[in-house]
Amino acid sequence: MVVARLVLCFLIAISSTLVLGDGQSSPVPNHKCKKNEVWSDCGTCEGTCANPTPACTRECKPAGCYCPANGKFVRSSKGDCISVGKCKDNCPANTTWMDCGTCEGSCYDTNPICTDECKPPRCYCPASKGFVQFGFAGTCIAAVDCPVYTTPTPLKSTIPGCGPNEHWTDCGGCDEFCEDSGRACTLQCRQKCECDKDYVRGWDGACIKKSDCTLHPDCAFTSCEKGYDCVYAPKECVKAPCPQVACKKHE
Repeated sequence: MVVARLVLCFLIAISSTLVLGDGQSSPVPNHKCKKNEVWSDCGTCEGTCANPTPACTRECKPAGCYCPANGKFVRSSKGDCISVGKCKDNCPANTTWMDCGTCEGSCYDTNPICTDECKPPRCYCPASKGFVQFGFAGTCIAAVDCPVYTTPTPLKSTIPGCGPNEHWTDCGGCDEFCEDSGRACTLQCRQKCECDKDYVRGWDGACIKKSDCTLHPDCAFTSCEKGYDCVYAPKECVKAPCPQVACKKHE
């Protein structure tokens, strides 16, 4: 009986170490993440209630516990990893949950021209209620609280409200997106932040390199038959859900 206990203790002791190729031993990682979080040796970006399906780049972030950016879980404003379904009660300040989303304004365009496209459900900054997005992080503030810009020709990367890889222009045209978006476009000359050369708008609105473009977030929930690809196909809907993708025969 004593021998059996000694053998058991020995097995438990050696099971807590890993033998490496050079003969050295290293403790077995014992990562304890919070509810809904997962450990990742190569971290990635996380979704939020305002942007559940961000366009993540291939950049490998430090190892740690992450809230999986798969459209099912997001990082709440309180720092918890919650299901998207709980976002209705966890929208950031001034934002409103919308099952059928619309475009949002900014300090440079407080009254944007929106199409009838039904965007994915999430927390939106409602321009119709006098709120706009401010800064790259997308903080939702009252339009009347927007700072007054007095510089006639703002310098690149110094304009509050313009994000990374963007610059201010007094006469901007239509944005280029990862795919031909089909968005309504106007020839009207407008002051706006636009992407730098060789950069395009990702699905979350951030300016990224074309090589970092990913499939539309709705493709994660769309299964196509063999020989078909999931592509962006915007359409108008009167109620949600309203997937903006379709299966197209592979060319």
